Amino acid sequence: MSLPQQKDKLTPELRILGASLLSMVVILLWVKFFAPKPPIVPPQPKPAITAPQSPSSVSPAETGQPSAPTSATARTSTSPRTIPAQGADAEFPIIIQNDLYRVELTNRGGVVKSWQLLKYMDDNKPQRVLDLVHPEAAQQTGGWPFAVVLDNPELEKAANNGLYEETMPESLHLQPMQSPTSPDRLVGGDLSLFWSNGHLAISKHFHFDHSYVVRVDATAMLDGKPITAGLAWLGGFGDLTVTNPAPVETVTTYYSENGKIVNFAHKKLEGLDKWAPGVWQGGKDFAGVEDRYFTAAFVPVNGAAPGTLQTRYWKDFHPVQANGVDSAEPVPEVATASGPQALALRVYVGPKDYDDLKRMTPPLHGLVNFGWMEFIADPLFHALKWMHKFIPNWGWAIVALTLIINMLLFPLRISSYKTCLLYTS
Repeated sequence: MSLPQQKDKLTPELRILGASLLSMVVILLWVKFFAPKPPIVPPQPKPAITAPQSPSSVSPAETGQPSAPTSATARTSTSPRTIPAQGADAEFPIIIQNDLYRVELTNRGGVVKSWQLLKYMDDNKPQRVLDLVHPEAAQQTGGWPFAVVLDNPELEKAANNGLYEETMPESLHLQPMQSPTSPDRLVGGDLSLFWSNGHLAISKHFHFDHSYVVRVDATAMLDGKPITAGLAWLGGFGDLTVTNPAPVETVTTYYSENGKIVNFAHKKLEGLDKWAPGVWQGGKDFAGVEDRYFTAAFVPVNGAAPGTLQTRYWKDFHPVQANGVDSAEPVPEVATASGPQALALRVYVGPKDYDDLKRMTPPLHGLVNFGWMEFIADPLFHALKWMHKFIPNWGWAIVALTLIINMLLFPLRISSYKTCLLYTS
């Protein structure tokens, strides 16, 4: 290979090196002569000497600390906010009544002491109006329906024993009522209760109308910050006067997730001590407690996305006497929450009427359990309801439906009878 050819072979490398060096020279020259100059900061005048300021009057900019949060960010501050203590001076009952139920609340804890379904009677002799609340069990366990459930037991106890104050008494009249025969006040419509001990603040708002559904809104604030508060049905549920089977054997808690209802009898329930503070099961469509014929269901408000509720369920115990022997009877209990935000629920407390439950959103008719023979029991049930429109007495409606079914099956019976005769002859 000749020398000129070797020289030409090195030419590309030399060109790349030269181009790189030239680019660096151009960049350095541009920075030195053409790049924009940084602004000249004028000298700051010396601050005038003044009297020393207290720490509260010194601004964050002067101390070099970040400025204090304002508006929305102020709620995330670690410093507690002062909440004025507020509550009633004495305990008093509040009674709400319409054509379907009579509910007695107390301002001590803002809880329910009685929930009577006026169209249903219990199994007492003589019969009485059915009350879904178990006052003896509730008194012994210390929990009543519509109590709040907090992650701190001490705060929960304070909230459920405080004397709540009515905050909007001007809107307590649902309809004209007859004068009550007792000193209790008879009210309806909207009821708002508020209590605070200066540290914890609880508010509850109830809206009663002419259905089995009650709208309940609840908020819990601790030092001005929202905390998770659940609404519970405590102290027992259902008809206490049923003797066979025992009421405790028919009462279950439940929740619905992804359209499937999961039930928990008392044998499947753990004690409340098994739930660590702050533990809730999320992703629920609704939750509640039921017996064979009645239910209290905690349902989100209309328009809420499915799976937005949280729940926890457990069993407590209260002493009973069976055949002269003292024992402890389990009490299934359930609570529903929606996180730290304000809790907004619709609560259905009433009979497990298939049509009423189906009209709910989400539908609750899955609580009507037909058993493993549902494919037969379901159509028979709807046929009986259709028959009841024409025959108001359920007993005669059953007789009439039985006759109709036998008439429809009569040709098959004749055919089966003839076949039996052929084989026996």
